[in-house]
Amino acid sequence: MIQHTSPADSEDATAQPAAPRHDLESPEALRALLIRLHESGPGAWQHDREAAELMRYTAVRYRPLAQKHGMDAWDIASAAFEVMLAPSTRKARNPWAVVTRAVQITCGVEIRAAGMLVASGKVRHTSRIAGFHDAIRFAEREHLADYPPPSPSAPKPTAKTTPMMPTVPASLPRCRQ
Repeated sequence: MIQHTSPADSEDATAQPAAPRHDLESPEALRALLIRLHESGPGAWQHDREAAELMRYTAVRYRPLAQKHGMDAWDIASAAFEVMLAPSTRKARNPWAVVTRAVQITCGVEIRAAGMLVASGKVRHTSRIAGFHDAIRFAEREHLADYPPPSPSAPKPTAKTTPMMPTVPASLPRCRQ
């Protein structure tokens, strides 16, 4: 797993040269930077100082949202980066609004995916999973009575078995209570 430095603690965040700095809070400045990076071609994001500054700023900007959802700020910055590459973000009236909404959706998707024990890509297709609930782990319940009743397709309990007490094979020793 790759460890990232905190955006505030990054050594090269303070070692920026005296190059002209964009006002990153402005939608117009963000749009201009995104257009310039797009027109620079492949690899522009890797070697551009303003792109690195933008990503540090993005990690700092969305850190409270990341903390609220129990995520790392750099994971959120990564999601923002993917949105910043899209042509619709460059063409939007307010690119920061597009990025913010996409980051909010990503946070929700990640939480839902973790709860359902599936990949986040599967959760993004909500029509398939709309009726499902989060996975319930066996260790999360204190009492067996907390489990929902058996589904209608389960066999009907007999006099020897109940939904709460499954039949134990005779070959297994019984626990004393």
